[in-house]
Amino acid sequence: MHLRPSASLLEATALKERGNSAIKKGNPTLALSEYSKGLALFAFDHEQLPSQSWLSSLGLTTSPSPPPQKRRVSLGSGQPPPTSQMSKDPALNRRSVPDGTTVKLSFKDLIEHDQTVVAMQEQNGNKESNISKDLELGTTLLSNRALAHTALRNYDLAAADACQVILLRPGWVKGYFRRAEAYLRQRKYSDALSDFKAALQREPKNQTIIERIARVRIHLEDLKNNLICHQLSISRGDLCSTKSFLTPVQNMIFDFAMQMRNFVYIVGNAETRDVAVVDPCWDIDGIIKFCASEKLNIIAAIITHYHIDHVGGIPPPPYDKYGVRVDGLAKLMKKIPSLQVYINPKDIPGVCQANPEISAQKFIPTSDMQSIVFAGNSNSSTTPRKDVTFQFLHTPGHTPGSQCVLVNQTRLLSGDTLFIRSCGRCDFSDSSPRLLGASLERLSRLRDDVVVLPGHDYGGEFTTVRNEKVNGLLGGERRDAFLARQMAAHPESSDASLEGQDRRGKSSL
Repeated sequence: MHLRPSASLLEATALKERGNSAIKKGNPTLALSEYSKGLALFAFDHEQLPSQSWLSSLGLTTSPSPPPQKRRVSLGSGQPPPTSQMSKDPALNRRSVPDGTTVKLSFKDLIEHDQTVVAMQEQNGNKESNISKDLELGTTLLSNRALAHTALRNYDLAAADACQVILLRPGWVKGYFRRAEAYLRQRKYSDALSDFKAALQREPKNQTIIERIARVRIHLEDLKNNLICHQLSISRGDLCSTKSFLTPVQNMIFDFAMQMRNFVYIVGNAETRDVAVVDPCWDIDGIIKFCASEKLNIIAAIITHYHIDHVGGIPPPPYDKYGVRVDGLAKLMKKIPSLQVYINPKDIPGVCQANPEISAQKFIPTSDMQSIVFAGNSNSSTTPRKDVTFQFLHTPGHTPGSQCVLVNQTRLLSGDTLFIRSCGRCDFSDSSPRLLGASLERLSRLRDDVVVLPGHDYGGEFTTVRNEKVNGLLGGERRDAFLARQMAAHPESSDASLEGQDRRGKSSL
């Protein structure tokens, strides 16, 4: 891979930096353009593409071809190879190399045999530490463009760029990591796991890769257990990403949602496709659109607590004076009149205060340790029915009616009771550091392998009870020290003093 004679390393580097700046500013479209301009300055020599001996080492088939004619192949386009060169099987890529040979490349084969490729290249003196500046910059542009494609949901294009990186620099971690990220977004979990493992071989102490492997294994376990569990992230752009100059107020609310970094969960039975939306807020149209695209049937909503960043409604003082409201539960109930809404009764007044149009009689009050079941199909007396069970755990402290939801005894939707190495605020008028401490102590008694899915992206997307015992507030000493500070700073109010107060507090956000 070389720069074209008319191009300079400085020019290509400048385009890379402009692309990196656009990524940091949340503009992957501009980044894609800059990276593609940079790649247009590069070209392959045919010797750098897969050779016959390299393909034979992988056990891949080739067809006879006439002697090669040396030529260069541009990498500037962000488009996939022509349809005539692509297999109908998305896991395979038919690529025409310059000598006319048609090669059927299996991504799985590339993964399984990459160590052989590395050994062959090292034998030829082409070690990762000795790569040229042109190759280093060109593959970095390819890797970065794969990142931009992933951000734009162009997952096949992201995987194609990542494959080029793997072919050119099989000893570099980024090609495998970028392709695994694309596979993960496409929910090709087995392929993603293989690539993340290949990346980890190259950087064994990389905590990001270790976390990704753990996440993929969670998804694979969910599939095995008939569990749907989609985590929709505002900060990742899963929700609140569609803006229009015709809706300036909504744009402002979406910008604020980005700061809040909420997670919305879609959880249910993979067999029946019946799901519950946990804490529906901010972008109800986006939630419904996502469920429709996944062919999911929303039959319930589960509320972990009443704050408007989890249920929507009229903001608390001082924001209520602006005459805006946050999309949430009320809109979802209007769109799905048969919706069953589960909430702890102590938080019903807070929801109704922020959403006056919702009658308290519309809710299904939950009690501590109560369970509901999303039943699977029972077509056979010999095959066990595949049910999904939700168990409500009353965990007061952040609010009087805060509750966590334990799904199939393996996944804990913790709302704002427990975050990664932290917990929800307990300085509101109806909060209680003492009760929050008791709730955290209770959660510490869950099985160590329970996966914790928090209500906000404050430090990550998931954790486990074990991790929070070791590093977070489920560990006794850290929890006690934290709560002692909170109780000193915010002395408890008596229960009687809470009567008649605005349950939304000064700011429940």
